[in-house]
Amino acid sequence: AGSTTFYSSLQALDEGAGQVAEGAEGLDAGLAQLAGKLPDLSKGIDSLDSGASEVSGGASKINKGMSSLSKGTSKLSKGASSLSKGSATLDSGMDQLSEGAGTLAKGMEKFDDGGIKKLVSSLDTDELDDMLCDISADSVEQAKTDLMEKGYDAMIYGQPAGEFIDGLFRLANKALSSMEKICLMPLSQLAQTRKTLAMLGERAVK
Repeated sequence: AGSTTFYSSLQALDEGAGQVAEGAEGLDAGLAQLAGKLPDLSKGIDSLDSGASEVSGGASKINKGMSSLSKGTSKLSKGASSLSKGSATLDSGMDQLSEGAGTLAKGMEKFDDGGIKKLVSSLDTDELDDMLCDISADSVEQAKTDLMEKGYDAMIYGQPAGEFIDGLFRLANKALSSMEKICLMPLSQLAQTRKTLAMLGERAVK
């Protein structure tokens, strides 16, 4: 009976050793599989780091873009404000121009045939003759061209345009009544300051 028990114990010990060996083989196989997966795990970690870096870079670009958008919006707002001020200035200039044109129109209405006769009769005809003695059709056309190109700096009828215009206003002031002089004042002021209606329009636009 004792030998039977001994052999049974040996047999059980062999079976246990076989199971331990099988477990060791399974452990080796598992370790081998884990070792095979380690490169993939490393690649996954690298991809995760790269993705996180790209997300960070994208967030930085978004922040910069938002900052640029904010600056652009501010500049657009300032530009709109400047445009609004310029439009208001233009409106004011156009109103002044309209008032001047209205005053001129009223003066022209009063300057009827009777007014012309009165003006001619009171003019210093000798001085007027001196100013107009050399005028011809060709000189009139040349004066138009020079005035359009050079304004008050043009030479017309043999003298600077500014001086010629000053002479006309000087003759008019001698002959016109006080009311007629008031009607002529807007044009007289333009001549004195060597300005034109076109110049006023350009200044209003700016």
